[in-house]
Amino acid sequence: MSGTFQQGADQQSADRQDEIIGKIADSYLADCRAGNACPIEPFVQRYPEWADELRELLPTLALVEQVKLPEQDDATISSRSAAPSLSGKTLGDYQLVRELGQGGMGIVYEAEQISLGRRVAIKVLPPNAGFSAHQKLRFEREAKAAAKLHHTNIVPVFGVGEDDGISYYVMQFIRGQGLDEVLRELESLPDHPSASAQSGAMYRSDRSDRVTRSTVDSSVSSASIHPYWINVAQIGLQVSDALAYAHAQGITHRDIKPSNLLLDVHNDVWVADFGLAKSEDDANITRSGDILGTIRYMPPEAFTSETDARGDVYSLGITLYELVTLKPAFDESDRRELIQRVVSPRPVLLDRNSTGVPRDLATIVEKAIERAAKDRYQTAEAMHEDLRRFLADEPILARRASLAERCGRWARQNRGFAASIAATIMMLVVLTIIGFSSAYYFFEQQDVQRKLNQQTQSMATANEQLLGELQSALEQSTAATASAERARRRAEQQSELTRRSLYSASMLNAIDSMDEHRGYARAQNLLDQWRPASESDIDRRDWEWYYAQAFCNQQEYSLESHRGALHGLALNGDQSYLASAGTDGWINIWEIDSRTIVKRIVSPVGPLNCVTWEPAGPARLAVGGQKGMAVFDTETWEVVYQTEKPLTVRALQWSPDGRYIARRGRWSAVSNAEESGDFCLLETDRFQVASTLHGWPGYADQFAMEMGWSADSRRVAYPSGKAAMVWDLATDSKQFQSPAAFSDLRSVRFHPTSPDQIIACGRGGTARILDLKSEEINMELAEHTHAIASLTADANGNRLATASWDGTIRIWDTETGSLRRTVHGHSRHVFKVVWDHRRDRIFSAGMDGAIKCWQPEGSHCRREFTLNANWLNDLAVSPDGGLIACAAGNRRVFLVDAVDGKVVHRFRKANTLWNGVDYSPCGTRLVAAGGIGRPDEPGRLCLWDTPSGDLLFEQTTESKINDVAFHPEGHSIAAGGSDGSIDLFDHELNPIEGPTATRFTSIQSLSWSADGGRLAIAGLGGGLGVWDSKTGQLRYWPGTTELIYTIAWSRSGEQIAVSTSSNLVMVIDATTLQPIFELPAQLEAVTTVNWGPSDRRLLTIDARGTFLLWDPISRHPTLRMSAGRGNVRAAQWSEDGSKIIASSGKRVVIWDASKGYATEASRLTK
Repeated sequence: MSGTFQQGADQQSADRQDEIIGKIADSYLADCRAGNACPIEPFVQRYPEWADELRELLPTLALVEQVKLPEQDDATISSRSAAPSLSGKTLGDYQLVRELGQGGMGIVYEAEQISLGRRVAIKVLPPNAGFSAHQKLRFEREAKAAAKLHHTNIVPVFGVGEDDGISYYVMQFIRGQGLDEVLRELESLPDHPSASAQSGAMYRSDRSDRVTRSTVDSSVSSASIHPYWINVAQIGLQVSDALAYAHAQGITHRDIKPSNLLLDVHNDVWVADFGLAKSEDDANITRSGDILGTIRYMPPEAFTSETDARGDVYSLGITLYELVTLKPAFDESDRRELIQRVVSPRPVLLDRNSTGVPRDLATIVEKAIERAAKDRYQTAEAMHEDLRRFLADEPILARRASLAERCGRWARQNRGFAASIAATIMMLVVLTIIGFSSAYYFFEQQDVQRKLNQQTQSMATANEQLLGELQSALEQSTAATASAERARRRAEQQSELTRRSLYSASMLNAIDSMDEHRGYARAQNLLDQWRPASESDIDRRDWEWYYAQAFCNQQEYSLESHRGALHGLALNGDQSYLASAGTDGWINIWEIDSRTIVKRIVSPVGPLNCVTWEPAGPARLAVGGQKGMAVFDTETWEVVYQTEKPLTVRALQWSPDGRYIARRGRWSAVSNAEESGDFCLLETDRFQVASTLHGWPGYADQFAMEMGWSADSRRVAYPSGKAAMVWDLATDSKQFQSPAAFSDLRSVRFHPTSPDQIIACGRGGTARILDLKSEEINMELAEHTHAIASLTADANGNRLATASWDGTIRIWDTETGSLRRTVHGHSRHVFKVVWDHRRDRIFSAGMDGAIKCWQPEGSHCRREFTLNANWLNDLAVSPDGGLIACAAGNRRVFLVDAVDGKVVHRFRKANTLWNGVDYSPCGTRLVAAGGIGRPDEPGRLCLWDTPSGDLLFEQTTESKINDVAFHPEGHSIAAGGSDGSIDLFDHELNPIEGPTATRFTSIQSLSWSADGGRLAIAGLGGGLGVWDSKTGQLRYWPGTTELIYTIAWSRSGEQIAVSTSSNLVMVIDATTLQPIFELPAQLEAVTTVNWGPSDRRLLTIDARGTFLLWDPISRHPTLRMSAGRGNVRAAQWSEDGSKIIASSGKRVVIWDASKGYATEASRLTK
């Protein structure tokens, strides 16, 4: 009994205590609402006996009542007990202060950013927490998703990083509380509007009266609504606005709940933890209170299908439900029961739990938490609009469910009972209808029988009429279907032609772009657009695409490992190693012969701008970066010297004798631009300043720069703003300064062959050769379209390479100043170029982070050889593509290596001018035909063995031979004479039976079909003829009598391409000998036509060397180039289709796309 009494006394004491604290809180809120300043701590000191309770209660009441607290009270609101874990640890630039909270995917700490002295929040993923790789990826995705969003109600992300195995990302530190903490404190308040409404009364702040509230009054205005409901609506308004913004950016939160919504001291809500995905470890779901809490806010569809933005609307509605009712919508603690509760009926309606909530607010919340996603607000923006209307005292757009809708939902939730009621009602209705129908039936049956005959006759007539109409409609439908099908096919054909035309234009543009500013990147983009995205896509690419790809990949090889721009390259003394330094802070040492990294070092001086190797002696390596200069011993790779003061180093260059390092930089601590420059020479024993050079860093102090030594190490040249300077070590004074009439200079070096000249280049894109004695400009090298950043020379000083921000490397003749070659291959700035004298190769590096190796002379995709001949009449490519046979006008036949142009064999026959050559199908025999030179003189055929160069057989004919062709099977040879005759010979040049008399007066061209069954003949007097080797019939194309220069069979044998003396190229049907189409007339006579592999392209070259590749379907050119000077008389594809070889004057020109094919094959393999 005494225990019971004591318990009652304790209860009375607690009630008394709550009443006292309530009155004190009322006094505090009355002062705040009167507009007075409301610091918490001075107020609490008035009531020391209740200090702890008031410090916990008043901040929450201030947030709910929208009271803005002074800055000194911020810590009161946001303080929490710090967990021991990582507090006090430093992660990168951040010092962890205290733990703010924990969750399933990490721990949140308050931290201080050391460099800026500001407070931030850091979410960390501890390395020993047992997280899987997928969960770490999810942690990174959270940071990246939030970082994309910039909204006043979304916690912004400042950065992401990893330190000592701890992944983290940095957010703005929000001074306030999570809504889950606010809810817990509100539940303990006796005067909360929701709690009092449930008991039938609303408690006023002055506790002077209690107003009885009815259920929900729809006529209440915002002015009469309790401030708490206004605050709830404003919370929903801010969160829905943030969600609408995130959804517009394609991001769904999927974890909206009170603990992820932060309420700061200014009554602003912040949405946190964007980008969280569902946990993959279902086994842990019952052991994680965070995940269990997440289930409570998950939409029903999340358990059966993929959720969308409407799931976030549902989760926000459940959160507002808790703010209104101060209790969870689903309070089950068992996981199974909780999930079943979530996916079954929706929560109890608000007006059953909280009768004081305004009707419109209740309607908004109930619509947001509809069980079916289609019944909710379809977007967060729609919910935001209704909350805005509620706060503005305007009619909301949502409506409460009607009685019929509620009945329908009740029926769906109680299917068995509803079905039995419906069946009973239906049975009664059916029985009633049957009764009335039976009675009516008996009364009307007699009349029905009478009318039945009349209806039967009418229907028969109508059916006959309908049958006729149906037959007519069927015929019309069939005709319409056929017409639609024809229209569809025409549309598809037109669409295909349009796509082909667009492709052709892109290819022409890609090649033309290469000579434009940063044309490499533009050309590569055009090529990438036509790479099929999937195997089902049509691949329209052909030879021209792969040739352009080869043009874009002319480098011998690439070295790639840096993640950022590359500013520094340097070769060691014997040029066996290459050092690279970039903005990623790595120094890589490459072994050139193996093309591998043998040493990788982290920069001690930050992102790097330059690197230089000691030319001899201990072979030390010096690097310069954003935080100074460091020197490494390459035996131990230890740092033997490093600057102490803050210095940004732009250029370093070791002297040839190894005694000095020239340095150019800028001191970070000096604000005066005139005094901030660092131009000095360091002696390399102790790296002390041996001499201070005069110089000015200029206004464009960025990226890397270059300094140059004279060969005797007595002078150093360097850029100083817009002037080029030369310092004399002997006198320790300035020897030369150019006029400051140039743009800002990037590099100054001594001329490779003239010690009294320097080469200066910079942002103007021109390299100038200056004479130190006369102070005059001797030469200007001006082809670049942007700044020249680097220059280097070959071992003999005959060639100079310049690297530019326009993405090209240009190679110059130092004697004449002429441009020898332009190298394309970097998409943006090229910062550095060095010449490998040992291998005669050039290395370049730039903003794209790749190191590329180039051959200084020639290119992979276009090369040419000049033969000792006055001109070339014909050529033939061996089946394996390794040799090219050329018939020259100086009585020689050359056999040339297709790779290097070296002459393998040189055949000569006295008094014979060679007009045609052809290879046997096996490639071991070569036939050449010609004559003495006059049409009435005898002709000659010679057959050589190509491996040995021996003459096997020889034959003469009555007249000069203009063309010769090996049969595809190799058993016979056709020869066309200048007198119009066509002779056939066997493989030993014995005459065999061939075409008899022809109408031709002179033969110009011969071509066998791929199967060898037909021989096409072109010449004077007969136009085009086709001889059938089986029947012996010779048919003529009647379409023209003008001269046909050349003919070519398609690979399929279905078409013949011819070029005429009217500069036309026509394609003829090989069966009917009727024209199919003609290409646009050319400006010059077309001397060569040839079909490409699979007949997808047609090659034409005119007499002046204009090279065109045509799409025979769209009849548009896909490639246009020039063979250069000299008449073009012959051209062929290589057997594998990768090369096109043409004769131009006395040159052999090869367009080689094999590098493009190989590059694409390698990409597909990777």
